[in-house]
Amino acid sequence: LNIWLSTTPRSIAHLSKFPTKVQELWHRSRLKEFKSIVAKEAVEIVDRDQLPSNAIVLPAAWVFKIKGDGTFKSRLVLLGHLMPKNDEVDVSSPTPRLASVRLVLALAIKIDLAVELADIDTAFTYASPSTTIYASIPGGLYIDGRLKGKFMHLLKNLYGAAEAPRMFHNLLHNWFVADGFTVNPHEPCLYIKWIGSTPLLALVHVDDCILVGAQDQLNDLKTRIKVTFSLKELGPLGLDPSGAPSMVLGLEVRRTDDEFQLRQTK
Repeated sequence: LNIWLSTTPRSIAHLSKFPTKVQELWHRSRLKEFKSIVAKEAVEIVDRDQLPSNAIVLPAAWVFKIKGDGTFKSRLVLLGHLMPKNDEVDVSSPTPRLASVRLVLALAIKIDLAVELADIDTAFTYASPSTTIYASIPGGLYIDGRLKGKFMHLLKNLYGAAEAPRMFHNLLHNWFVADGFTVNPHEPCLYIKWIGSTPLLALVHVDDCILVGAQDQLNDLKTRIKVTFSLKELGPLGLDPSGAPSMVLGLEVRRTDDEFQLRQTK
């Protein structure tokens, strides 16, 4: 059974070959994700006869992942590549350079600042799509078939929507600017705010944040972020009590008194 618990399903069809007990665990994971999306009012469930005749209906599928702590994570993803393309809309989203990661970590060591990791949960569901989108609902969520013949009307973006990363980036960018941060002109993912003579920094990679600053300032920042977003605190970077490295952007990270040790693993 342990082998199946550590195996990531490639698809629903692949999952159907797993032992029943493991299938049940993944089913709970899918149901949790779907209920979270509905609870955030990211989608409206509609009947087939409510679909406009010219409606864009995208297929949706499940993507599975076993997280570092062994948690089963299911993500409902749109097959966004089937969405009609609009060449006039910029859907690209900036990501930080490795040099920027090294810079903020070196600065933290130099002036003895705390560094924490945080993740914005179901990030893309905070931004609304620019056009009307409908999506199918993968079967098997409820035994009673209550979702048969139902579709999702997207009120917010879901993963897989082509424009979702860019729209969430814009939303988060506006939040940081409104909170008094300025964006680095050479690194659009790096935000800085001076509190007296101490910098407070946020380096953002889509929905993952590296937060750097004095500990009390970090605590205040996280509290402010939580007013708008569901923030998952992942703890100090490189300081796991077990001695295991932190994982960030494909890097293994450990912190000592005088340095951060980075190891590329992916």
